[in-house]
Amino acid sequence: MDRPQYSQSHSHCEKAASVPCTPIPSPRAAAADVCRHGRKRTAVAKGIQSTMSKTSMLVNFLPTGTLLMFEMLLPSSSGDGTCSHVSTMMINVLLLIYAGSCFFFHFTDSFRAPDGNVYYGFVTPSGLALFKSGLGIEMPKDDRYKMTIADLVHALMSVMVFAAIAFQTTA
Repeated sequence: MDRPQYSQSHSHCEKAASVPCTPIPSPRAAAADVCRHGRKRTAVAKGIQSTMSKTSMLVNFLPTGTLLMFEMLLPSSSGDGTCSHVSTMMINVLLLIYAGSCFFFHFTDSFRAPDGNVYYGFVTPSGLALFKSGLGIEMPKDDRYKMTIADLVHALMSVMVFAAIAFQTTA
């Protein structure tokens, strides 16, 4: 039985002559291949990073915590599932409180003052209003601390998302 002759670079194929073998690439070709794959990996990594950052920005506009609290308190306010006047009123009060919190907390913001402390406030059309007044802290003058129509739209959409999911919940 004649065995095919292999060059030195194909010596790993002698043991399994019946298995097709591909030649081992030269170091220069392997480096070029790694470079091409490296560029692909970098592009994919940048795409994933961009998607994740946009998704994290989207999470800022969703009422996740409010929905979680509503889902936790709903069973205790709905009783055993019977629709009495009191349980209906309690559910409506919960819906109003949590819808209001979705709207209100959308307009809260914070900033780090030159003294290193973080201060919290409410965004208004004229700028940020601190919850604690009379601290003598210079307020930031950035436009991002001023309420715009887009902020109102985002807050209303957040309330609508909360209402849509809350009304789908069965008590």
